[in-house]
Amino acid sequence: MTVGLLLRQARESAGLSVDEVAARTRIRPRVILDLEAGNLESSGGIAYARGHIRSIAKVLNADPEVLVAQFNQEADLGSRSMSDLLADNSATARHLDSSKISYKKLSIAAIVLIALLIIIPAVSSFFHGTPKMSKPTPKPSASAHAITAPTPASTPAAPVASATPSSSPATSPATTPTTSVSTIPASTVSFKAVNANSWFSVTDSNGTVLWHGTLYKGATESFNVTAPIDVTIGNAGAVDVTINGKDDGVSGTIGQVVHIQYGPGVKS
Repeated sequence: MTVGLLLRQARESAGLSVDEVAARTRIRPRVILDLEAGNLESSGGIAYARGHIRSIAKVLNADPEVLVAQFNQEADLGSRSMSDLLADNSATARHLDSSKISYKKLSIAAIVLIALLIIIPAVSSFFHGTPKMSKPTPKPSASAHAITAPTPASTPAAPVASATPSSSPATSPATTPTTSVSTIPASTVSFKAVNANSWFSVTDSNGTVLWHGTLYKGATESFNVTAPIDVTIGNAGAVDVTINGKDDGVSGTIGQVVHIQYGPGVKS
């Protein structure tokens, strides 16, 4: 489900019209309708659209972080280059012009450098002639001695390598932190829309969206968690909660938006 549909469902669940939301947020009705339709042109770019979504979510008592996270996934901001993101706000024109000038200067400097590298050795060889060619001949003999000398020194490297396996027992303490995680008891939390549809969102303690969308009447969503989860229910009186097989009842009234935590260590 797209951000536009989520915004429209949250607005309808709150019982507000587009004009009423526009009056509370001071955002033009045309922009709100375009956002609900998935059109960002009237918003003025991605950055402005993100700000409009946050403002609208606060008025509708919806979770702005969930809606913005869904918006970022739909806009696929992670795979876009920085130049593309800046282009959305018309911030890259002068940067591109200056980069063309710098490339031209670099190419000229490279040509000059290559010319110097070709001309200087040719001039030096012309004036000095061949006497310098006789000197490099004894150098290979010196390099041959340098190669044969280090060969005995390669044998002491073997004892150094043999000493490293002795440090392997140090890796065993690294397994101790994993045992502490397994001691946390898991909880099974189920949500069922018993008498009406409800907008519904679940995130973990790190802010990762586990599930969001419309929980239709008669549908059930269950989660096995080892840490508390944050739940937003757009129609609290329509959703019945069950924790570890025990019915916990509804968390609010019809049309009420609630934010609540469930999971290990959280009192119901």
